[in-house]
Amino acid sequence: MSKAQRQQREESADVMRWAHEYAHLIKSLVGDYQIAFGITLRLVWQYVNGHNAHVRMDVWMLDKLRPNDVAGVPAWVIEKDFRFRMDRKLVFFHTVSTEVVKETAKALQIQFNVYDPDDFDYKSTRTVWVAKSVMVKD
Repeated sequence: MSKAQRQQREESADVMRWAHEYAHLIKSLVGDYQIAFGITLRLVWQYVNGHNAHVRMDVWMLDKLRPNDVAGVPAWVIEKDFRFRMDRKLVFFHTVSTEVVKETAKALQIQFNVYDPDDFDYKSTRTVWVAKSVMVKD
């Protein structure tokens, strides 16, 4: 086996591993693992063939896969208010339920109940204030 063939085989193995990793992430959004795997495999190949070396793959993939809103809270509000990428990832992909904690005339404080993908027994919460004017209407 030549060096080029070996490198191509390793790249293909990496692509499959990445696709499986992100398929598990969006499985709850899509509803079926096979569909999620097909979507993520297509996106991973798009990343690899697009020469996006200037952008980290996890940042690129999360930007492509994130929903437009979570429980009526727009994605841009979540991006702005949750500074750490892990918090944003938990809210976007691992929210179990939401509830309104406080309400004023112009804003809502919303609590996201999220689970840890590595330990399903552990649940935590993230809260955010959202103006009623930017909430997504159903």
